[in-house]
Amino acid sequence: MTRIIALIICAAFVFSCASGPKKKRRSYKSKHGYSQKKRAQKKSSSKTARKSLQKGGSSTTRPGKRQNLVLPSIVNSKDQSSMVLVDSGKYFVTPAEGRATTSGTQVNLPAFYVDRFEITVTQFKKFDPKYDETRFINACPQCPAVGVTWDQARNYCFWAGKLLPTEIQWEAAAQGPVRKIWPWGNRFDSKKANLMGDADGFPGVAPVGSFSSGVSSSGAQDMTGNVWEWVSRGAKNSSSQQLVKGGGWRTQQGFSIIAARNWINPKMRNPTFGFRCVKRAK
Repeated sequence: MTRIIALIICAAFVFSCASGPKKKRRSYKSKHGYSQKKRAQKKSSSKTARKSLQKGGSSTTRPGKRQNLVLPSIVNSKDQSSMVLVDSGKYFVTPAEGRATTSGTQVNLPAFYVDRFEITVTQFKKFDPKYDETRFINACPQCPAVGVTWDQARNYCFWAGKLLPTEIQWEAAAQGPVRKIWPWGNRFDSKKANLMGDADGFPGVAPVGSFSSGVSSSGAQDMTGNVWEWVSRGAKNSSSQQLVKGGGWRTQQGFSIIAARNWINPKMRNPTFGFRCVKRAK
């Protein structure tokens, strides 16, 4: 009887030894397979993130979805101005003989670049070393060049390998493809532009780019306020007057809308007049 019990115990021991490793191996294979899958997914995810960053995307962007980190821009070699792209397409602009209203007509425009900021005192002095902003404003190298005539503005743009914008180009850069009253939208905000009054924090002209929250959809800043900007009426213009657009630091809210026109003697020098340039996109 004792011998039979001993044989039964031995058989049970052998059976448990034989089945145990098999269970462990199955568990190990399952665990090992899951780990391999996880590593493959992680490797694939890292590769996708690297490709996204190489294409100008973000590492947090979902695979297959691109995200631009910066707006398309160039630096003009002659005057080192940053220029942003206004893409080709249809834009609402004020009719040639129309009133300064929020309605408009659509025109097709080829792509072009526009200066991100108004041309500064520092930049203008490279073109005209005799220029002295203190005749019009306090010394401020990064403020817009003011007291500049229409011819001076146009000649600067030629010198820099650019052009003075037409009114249509200027309006397209200021508002984008959707008709707007101001570059940021249809509700006025005194903190988004340097206009008349102290609400914006500047009693006079401000350094360019001081109102980044008022940027246009193309990336151009100070399209409303700071200084009125000279524009070109085109080669067919027979009038003795030229246009300034956008309003300046002495301008009331009602005259600061994108559609507003201010007809001026092109030889006038005014501490609220400045300009920016455009360049054809190749």
